[in-house]
Amino acid sequence: MILGIGTDIVAVERFKKLKDKQEFLAQVFLTDELARAPRINGDMFYASMFAAKESVLKALGCGLSQGSFWHHIRILKDNQISLSGPLLEMIPQGSTPSIRVSLSGAGEFAIAYVIIEI
Repeated sequence: MILGIGTDIVAVERFKKLKDKQEFLAQVFLTDELARAPRINGDMFYASMFAAKESVLKALGCGLSQGSFWHHIRILKDNQISLSGPLLEMIPQGSTPSIRVSLSGAGEFAIAYVIIEI
C-alpha cells in the first residue's frame, strides 16, 4: 500500500550561490552523504540529494516539524533511503517501509520523486 508520494525540483544555481556553503551542507547532509559528492558537478549532486530529502518529507506529509531534522533522512550510496527519529515514528507500527526514489538532473535543475510503500 502506498503511504505517500512526494516530488521536488531544485535549481542547481541555489547551491552554487550559497554564502556559507559548508555550514549549510553540514546541516542538511550526513557525513557519508557528503563524502560521496563528486569534485566535478558537486552542486548538481547536492541539489539532487536535497530534492530527494524534500520529497521524502512531502511523501510523509510533515515537512521539518515535530522534532525532525534533515539528518533523520539518510540517502545511501545506491539511492536507498532510511529514516530515523521522529520520521520513522510516522510509519505505522508493524510496517516496514519501502522508500523508492528516482533522481534526475538536466541543465540547471535537479528533480526527485519518492514513493513510500508499507
